[in-house]
Amino acid sequence: MALEGSLRDFDLFSLFNMIKIQGKSGTLVLSRGQEFVKVFFDQGEIVGCDSNQVRLEDRVGTMLVRLGRLSGEELMQIVQLQRQTLKLMGTLLLESGKVTAQDLQDALFNQAMAIIYRTFRWKEGDYRFDSMLPLDLDREHFLRSQWTPCLWKPPGSRMSGPRFKSVCRTSLRPWPKPPRDKG
Repeated sequence: MALEGSLRDFDLFSLFNMIKIQGKSGTLVLSRGQEFVKVFFDQGEIVGCDSNQVRLEDRVGTMLVRLGRLSGEELMQIVQLQRQTLKLMGTLLLESGKVTAQDLQDALFNQAMAIIYRTFRWKEGDYRFDSMLPLDLDREHFLRSQWTPCLWKPPGSRMSGPRFKSVCRTSLRPWPKPPRDKG
């Protein structure tokens, strides 16, 4: 059974909180025009993210350079190797020994944060939540405990950006208009 609707009717703050509180597992697909973002949840926790329009500054290699874990020259070498082998960037980086699994995990986390934060600026769009997760989802390189703060917005609030509050079920309020399930 899928949960779907418009971001005009049910905002992202409430949607993320509902998934968190209910401990849902699945894929939240957010779409706006030709752009889409997929956020993967396991028992209410974000375990991954994907987008069809990842900006250059948000790509894993660029993140590693920005984090000081890789030089620009090393990144160019890996990019050339990737073009030849068609392997995933993370796989090549780990195989080369230029970064550690923790370095890759940090870059993936920062990439996901950038993508997700950008979606919170969307004023329009649609969402669909399905209880399906990709079989090849790499949960090992995505640190769940770093997502302990949840996005929280009091019902009726006119807050324009995300506000962080530690996860405490008693501090979260029920939603006035929950989305309807479509089966």
